[in-house]
This record gives sequence, structure tokens and C-alpha cells, in this order.
Amino acid sequence: EFFHQEYTNIFQPGLIDEEELGRTLMDIEPKIRAEDFTTMGDAVTEVEVKLAIKHLADQKSPGHDGIFAEFYKNFRVR
Repeated sequence: EFFHQEYTNIFQPGLIDEEELGRTLMDIEPKIRAEDFTTMGDAVTEVEVKLAIKHLADQKSPGHDGIFAEFYKNFRVR
């Protein structure tokens, strides 16, 4: 009962103070550096894909595609 009441209070719909939200969001530092934006539109290279597959963690939940990292690692083109 305690947990039910606590989570009911936490996830209760409420009004959002949009001005306060705006101030909060303005204070958050961007995670991507400005100089990185220049390369974001570039094509992904084969080397980058192979490196990303190599660094995938084993025995983790599959991604959005439903495929485990081990599949990509075992069936990658060498």
C-alpha cells in the first residue's frame, strides 16, 4: 500500500510551469560539441561500423531491431 501511494503521488498529472521549464532547459549544457556538428551529416564509413560492432557489449538486451550484439559480432564481414 505504501509503494502504491508513493508512486501514485509521484506520477500524478500536473501542470507544467513552461517558463520554469524553459529556464531549466537553457541551463543544460549541450552534450554535442559545436565542432562535432560539422561532421554529423557525413556518411558513416565501413571502418566506423566495424569498430562500433567490435565494441558492442555481449550478453545485453537486444536493440530496437531485436538483434543481439553477438549476432552482429559472429556474422560480420571480416
